[in-house]
Amino acid sequence: MKILLVLLTLFTSFSAYAHDFALYPEPMRSPVSLFEDQNGSIKTLGSFQGKVTIVNFWATWCKPCIVEMPSLAMLQRKFGKAKIAVIPVIRSSEKVSTVRSFYRRYKLRELEYYIDTNDLTAQSFQVDSIPMSFIFNKQGEVVASVNGSINWMDKSNVQFIQDLLDQ
Repeated sequence: MKILLVLLTLFTSFSAYAHDFALYPEPMRSPVSLFEDQNGSIKTLGSFQGKVTIVNFWATWCKPCIVEMPSLAMLQRKFGKAKIAVIPVIRSSEKVSTVRSFYRRYKLRELEYYIDTNDLTAQSFQVDSIPMSFIFNKQGEVVASVNGSINWMDKSNVQFIQDLLDQ
């Protein structure tokens, strides 16, 4: 009985993190986006046009984010930087040293990190919880969003990204 209770608890806690894509009926123009890359250069989403782009708002202290980040790194590795851009965005209140330590600890070599320097990007995307992701087609239009943590390497999620690349 105790084993069943433990398994049930684990199942419900992991399933609480999983959410499906919210597909937009029509692609939408990108909200205002301005963030700093890990080298201090200012970037906009226009910098990534021509690639399928995933903007992921996250934090180092967020448990669902910790679960999700390795699968984002694997997705970046699978498709390569020439085809997709995974943009993990942290709020300006996060210490860069904490983010670097997090990246080393979880071996996120494939991912760069980006800082929402004035938190304006999160505001323009109306981010009210984390993790929250927005998926853009190669034309730079928002086609879907995810509120919560998902396994980006799930077969259907990989196929969704591949379908966007094939368009």
